[in-house]
Amino acid sequence: MLTLVHTALRRPWLVLFLIGLGSAFFLAGLFRLEVRTDGASLYPQGDATVDRTLADRERFAEPQQVILLATSRPGGPPLATPAGFRWISQVHAGLQALPVAQTFGVRSLANLVERPEGRTLTVHSYLDEIPDDPAAFGALMERIDRFPVARGLFLSPDGRTAAFYFLLPPDADRGRVIQELETWRARQGDAPDAPFDLRITGPVAAEAVLGEVVLRDLARLVPLMVAAIALLLLFTLRTPSGVLVPLAQVLAT
Repeated sequence: MLTLVHTALRRPWLVLFLIGLGSAFFLAGLFRLEVRTDGASLYPQGDATVDRTLADRERFAEPQQVILLATSRPGGPPLATPAGFRWISQVHAGLQALPVAQTFGVRSLANLVERPEGRTLTVHSYLDEIPDDPAAFGALMERIDRFPVARGLFLSPDGRTAAFYFLLPPDADRGRVIQELETWRARQGDAPDAPFDLRITGPVAAEAVLGEVVLRDLARLVPLMVAAIALLLLFTLRTPSGVLVPLAQVLAT
């Protein structure tokens, strides 16, 4: 170690040149780096968990989906009311009209096909007719309660939460789709007089939003970190080379 120190003191420019040459060699590898923010990137490459998950998705033809969750506001009426069901139908129609929904569409209580009972062959959705009469609406709720899929996946047991499943094609740009959904949602659900809250959720949305947040934080925090380290080096070493040489390593890191 002392030999290296003495060599650096005797020939500083040669040492700086060699360090710069080595740094340039390793810096060339930065152009091959890829920033990934999907859930699979949290696991090592070739991890069995990721491989099994992808295989299961292909086996069951599981589509990517963004979930929009509608909830009753505190102290407000539940969604399981005639007015709430009409609002669900209105939101469903608005989502279905978006250009990004034309491939696979939207699934919600508004287009969930009612399970036929008895000998009837009539096929219709639960919300094709939304009665105002309390007795007729109670009968509709009884039919919904008898179908666990309707009462579990599309409408919560307490009637205050409903889900819209926005299906995506396999090659969809998730970031662009979520941005369009967020723009549409802001027009629909952020008004102070809106009867219900509507927000975007689900694993696909979480991964896409997480990636945007990570990249935004990197773009803001990395320059601040480099500036702070440069000032610290300048105050302690008081030479340009004392700032540039360690800073090159910091930037590479």
